[in-house]
Amino acid sequence: MIRESIKRILKENTDLKTNLKKMMDQVGIYFAVQSVGGFDNFDKILDLNLSDPDSNLLMVKNFIKFSNRNPRIKKMLDEDNIKIVDVEDKISNSGNYQINILFDTDDPAANIESWVISFYKHELENFFPIKFRKVYEPNFSIKKGEIVLNATKLKYDNLGNTLNEEDNKDFAVEKLKKMIDNIGIFKTAKSVGGIENLKKYFANDTDILKIINSLKGTMNLIYHSRKEFIEFPVRFEIVSIQKNTWNSNSWPQVNLIYDDSNFDEDEKELFDQFVYYTISDLNIGNVDIKPEAQDMYKDVHYIAIDFVNGKNYKSLDHDVEYYQIDDDMKNLHRKYMENNKLNESRRLTENEEDPTQKILNFLLRRYKVEERNLGDEQHPIIFRTVFFDVNGETYVISVFQNKREQIRVITDMLIIHNVIEPIDPYERQLDPYTQKVIRAIKTFLNQVFK
Repeated sequence: MIRESIKRILKENTDLKTNLKKMMDQVGIYFAVQSVGGFDNFDKILDLNLSDPDSNLLMVKNFIKFSNRNPRIKKMLDEDNIKIVDVEDKISNSGNYQINILFDTDDPAANIESWVISFYKHELENFFPIKFRKVYEPNFSIKKGEIVLNATKLKYDNLGNTLNEEDNKDFAVEKLKKMIDNIGIFKTAKSVGGIENLKKYFANDTDILKIINSLKGTMNLIYHSRKEFIEFPVRFEIVSIQKNTWNSNSWPQVNLIYDDSNFDEDEKELFDQFVYYTISDLNIGNVDIKPEAQDMYKDVHYIAIDFVNGKNYKSLDHDVEYYQIDDDMKNLHRKYMENNKLNESRRLTENEEDPTQKILNFLLRRYKVEERNLGDEQHPIIFRTVFFDVNGETYVISVFQNKREQIRVITDMLIIHNVIEPIDPYERQLDPYTQKVIRAIKTFLNQVFK
């Protein structure tokens, strides 16, 4: 492939000087030098001025940029799965040009950056009659005209922005602001893994936080009984914007959020059917969309409910004929309100420093209690067991365990499923974060074992 490129370039123009410059731009200086029999010939043909730092900088950057085409260098880089991403330059503290080799690798070695610097210093000095210095060498040892070498292993955020420089976060925030202006808040959030991730970028920007927080609201799902309306309050989050074919109108697309964890399987099936047909018939009321969110749409009198607890609403149970009895719905409403009132009473402000709400939400949505009487009617011995079903895995605590053991089981579960940061609940001196975690777990235990 490279040989064909060189042959094509040589056929295009008989002027060797022009051909060498084209070859550098298209396949790299290494092959351009090889094609004329070495760097000395290359120097004579192009009449290089090796005392010109600008000219030297361009040649060195070209060498590094195309170095993965050099079979020997490529072999060395491939062994450590190193990919050269970019080559930057700036003026170093010594007043010389400094080159920073940006690379990507999954090699966990702590010294990988110094290895890249040393490797390229060796290769460059073997190729060019130019002197190079490593960035961590003292400034007094660097002479005028020498090129300083640095290397940076890249880390990325979800946008692909590098996070190695101190100002990269600010750069990412500015880029996200432009994206919000150009493509909207929902596509921007998707690019960083969701609204909650986007929120972290703008922790100190009250205007954008106000918009993000406005994407949550409430509404009622309405069952029409023979004598009255039965209303099920639900929360929702706006997840996108929908438009008509001509883009002359737009409305919010939402995801309904509710807790049905205290329903048995028959009740869940009934509630699924109710929610499905309620959405299909748009039997909803008291839709509360905040003014900041309303400004994003041309029509907020219509709302598209396409998701329920993160799943497409059409996946709800609706294959059987939909018959509902008033008494069944009233009982369902009673249980629903009891459960959702309980969760609402526990709802606190969730943030990174206080994980209380996150823990309570996680536990309250996944636990199930079973009770057995191991005694008799006159002398009951109630054995209470709490089961947690998390992503197909089951965790169990019981009344016969002491609280210390119960806390250990729950703490391990929360750590395994990335709900909390790793902690040691047995430390005698607990840090503030660990104290809040333990306090939240004890709150839950006091509730289920009261």
